[in-house]
Amino acid sequence: MTNHHFWIAQEKGYFYPCHQTKPTGDWPLIQGQLEILASEGKVEEEPEGFLLPHVQAVDLDPEISEILELPDYFPYTITLRSHGSLGSPSFRYEVEYLRPDGTPFYGLVVRGSYVELSRETCYRFNRDQYDLLSLVEESNRESQKIQDRGKVSQYNTLQLARIKERAEKIHATLDRFMERQKVVTADKLSVRLEKNPDGSFSVLPVLLRRDGDSYTRIEADSLDQGFRSNPYNTRKIYGPDKTQYVFTPEQAEGIRQMRQCQRLSPEAARQVAEHPREVFGSEAFDFDLGVYGDRVVSIGEFLAPDLPFSLSSGRKWLPPEGTVEEDGREGSAHKTETFHLKEKDYPELFLKVSDALDRGEKWIVLGSQEVELTPEFLDYVDQLKAKAAEKQTDQVQGPENTGEKKKDASLQIQENFLSQEYHSRKAKREKQLGGNRLGSFLGKGLKEGIRPMPHQQVGMEQLAACWESGCHGVLLADDMGLGKTLQAFGFLSALKKAYGSRDMASVLIVAPVSLLQNWMEEYRKFVAEGVFDSIVPMYGSELKKHWARNPDGSRCYFRPPDPNLKEVSMLDFQDRERQIDYSQNHLILTTYETLRELQLSFGRVAWSVMILDEAQKIKNPATRTSVAARAMNCDFGLALTGTPVENSWTDLWTIMDFVEPGKLESLKDFNSHYQHQLQNLENKGGRLKELGDQLRKNLDPCFIRRLKEDVNLGLPAKEILRFKDPMPEEQRKLYGEVVREAQAGQGEKSITMLQAIARLRDISLCPSLGAGNGKRYSLGDPDCFFGSSARLMRTRTILDGVRTKGEKALIFVESRKIQLLLRTFLEQVYGIQVQPPINGTTQAVARQKMVNQFNQASGFQVLLLSPEAAGVGLNITGANHVIHLSRCWNPAKEDQATDRAYRIGQKKAVTVYLPMAVDTDFPEEASFDLNLDALLQYKRDLSRSALYPTEASEENALAMLKRIEEAAG
Repeated sequence: MTNHHFWIAQEKGYFYPCHQTKPTGDWPLIQGQLEILASEGKVEEEPEGFLLPHVQAVDLDPEISEILELPDYFPYTITLRSHGSLGSPSFRYEVEYLRPDGTPFYGLVVRGSYVELSRETCYRFNRDQYDLLSLVEESNRESQKIQDRGKVSQYNTLQLARIKERAEKIHATLDRFMERQKVVTADKLSVRLEKNPDGSFSVLPVLLRRDGDSYTRIEADSLDQGFRSNPYNTRKIYGPDKTQYVFTPEQAEGIRQMRQCQRLSPEAARQVAEHPREVFGSEAFDFDLGVYGDRVVSIGEFLAPDLPFSLSSGRKWLPPEGTVEEDGREGSAHKTETFHLKEKDYPELFLKVSDALDRGEKWIVLGSQEVELTPEFLDYVDQLKAKAAEKQTDQVQGPENTGEKKKDASLQIQENFLSQEYHSRKAKREKQLGGNRLGSFLGKGLKEGIRPMPHQQVGMEQLAACWESGCHGVLLADDMGLGKTLQAFGFLSALKKAYGSRDMASVLIVAPVSLLQNWMEEYRKFVAEGVFDSIVPMYGSELKKHWARNPDGSRCYFRPPDPNLKEVSMLDFQDRERQIDYSQNHLILTTYETLRELQLSFGRVAWSVMILDEAQKIKNPATRTSVAARAMNCDFGLALTGTPVENSWTDLWTIMDFVEPGKLESLKDFNSHYQHQLQNLENKGGRLKELGDQLRKNLDPCFIRRLKEDVNLGLPAKEILRFKDPMPEEQRKLYGEVVREAQAGQGEKSITMLQAIARLRDISLCPSLGAGNGKRYSLGDPDCFFGSSARLMRTRTILDGVRTKGEKALIFVESRKIQLLLRTFLEQVYGIQVQPPINGTTQAVARQKMVNQFNQASGFQVLLLSPEAAGVGLNITGANHVIHLSRCWNPAKEDQATDRAYRIGQKKAVTVYLPMAVDTDFPEEASFDLNLDALLQYKRDLSRSALYPTEASEENALAMLKRIEEAAG
């Protein structure tokens, strides 16, 4: 082991012992960062401390690495030498590390990612270096275990190819033997057809390399000749240019099958071209559109529609809080949100997105920035994949080009963009219940003692009435905290009870992954035993229980008729071993991302009801997620959201195109009538409420919306307190400098208007929040930290009062730097243990555990949360004080965050605090905080009266900056 001041380099990773009874120096900051990483599953908490595994340490964000005081990356050359014959178990690799003059280092200590040159000098391997060295270690270890000469030769040759590939990434030097070896391996095989002189056809192999979650063709010029000239070789094929093509045992069996297909008739060749898996062992593709809903017209590549009118994309027009440099430029580690990626970063992005989708997660971390896997972002990733593919498929041959970069297969539907192509049928459903009236069963499927509140009873009655009358669905848009989930379960359980002993098609519930656990818990809480057979998760790791399987246990894949589309994994809704039919009498839970990727499976089931929770996830009709949701075959669609309109009224149109297609006519006509009028009224001034009322009337009876102030919930009082506090000197100075630069608008120190807005926002929170200032306060004290900012000073004063009362507070703040520093200093000032902040990357289990511990703890407690990521899906009624240290640009999201505490179940009066900073060198009208507060309140008031879009736009922000500049004089 090698000791550092704070960590010990071990074989498993970097161990940080909790050895300090009185924390000193940087340890509180380091411990805080380790606890955050632990909540994200990247660090292991042990009784004696924290273990950062090597596999996580190799690609941490630079700011986090600096806080954890990890070594710099290893800057020197790595060289590999081989010893022995590839056909011998004793074949092995030797690693050397070279100085700049080419001479080797001696006496190095290497443990995982840690490398020590001397007692004073140590480094850390980066991801590519670590992967190469791990592969070398694996090869040296595993080769010795293989005694069969043929198998050891095949293994060593396969490993050599992989090692050479990784060595090239880091420009490692190889010995002469390794350089001379021309070895090619494949992650997967495909086939192509070639016509013989006599008119017959031969099947030839195509080698594919995995690229993210798909495959690209490997250029293998000599493979065909080697395949023909070595008719008996299957494990290895030698090309005339001395290239070795080496195959795994499974691939060798595929080569053997290809050798049996060398003189095919034209008819047999056509069968191979159209259904290759029938010939090579996989189940034939069956994409009969009859199993899909009547809105589906075909299966093909998803292409975002090119609409002749603009759609609000919901893109992030402002960099995240705390990611802007002091000169106004966005920090390089944070540019992903604005989609400025270099081509070399694509593979990492594709892999992280693929892994997150496999785990059922909705956030990834690139650099030090959290990126939400929104439908728009996932479509953007698909576009990057397509661009990358174009460069690799220029020489793909003819109709049998199965080595191409495949496109994702998607359901194509009748759209209502330019004209109304599809509208829902309306036929009364009384026959489905055998004469029963659904309304008479309301409440009978709920557990004894569950008594819906009056507004919830009214909501369930309206759902039942719409179902009976033949409506295709309902948008339940009640305010947050009014019990939309209970109303949904009340309706579903009544419907199932009304079916009596007859089978009812299953219900599909689609929700963000952070809410699915809540659906499980609410089901157990509300729904009586035996109403449904069970509630079944089908996302993340649970999918492995439901993959369709061949008789030999291998996964079933289907390929659409179009050879340019990727093969598709399919779900099986029949468990034959346990005789369970998941397509009947069950509730199926999945995520939006899983629905998007497995739409061909979910679309084959006829669902009785399909529920979209947080239905604004499909608000952009031009995304693959939105199209997938609207392609599902459901008898009744129920959309749940507290924010039916965020960016524009197009959000509402899209949700209604799922709920009741055709209700709002085509998108083109809807925009002409409503969206354009709204824009004119905004620009010229006018009666927005009348237009909103007209729209709302047209939604009846398929739209239900009640606000908290309209319903008697018996909730305690809620008070909103706004504080206007003067900035301290440094904060005031920096704020004034940015205002003057923005007013100048040109010259060496000029910054763009959006850069100015971002800097004013950050300075108003904390003057040193800019990118690169991660350790500004690492050696400071709490007084220095809190005293640097008007908002932070007010927050401390508020918390002093909360502590006096022995109550609990939630602090919503976006910046991860402020979260880390705030947590560290809160523990020092108040002597309490503050849980790691809840962010988008916090694991679902850890998130719920932290909330439960917070709610159950007694006395004064503080919980830190990201307003965007933690604003939904959490019940934190243990707190009755809410501090919005950061402000959302969307008042609906800010209100959702407040509603974590102010909701059914809250017993105490709730106080909401809005700290705001004022530069006393200017009139109050020049305050960023006061201007933003006024904008949010304006949008909040309009949205309550007229379904007005709540998301602040770039235009709103620019107008706000103009007011600040004019007020500053």
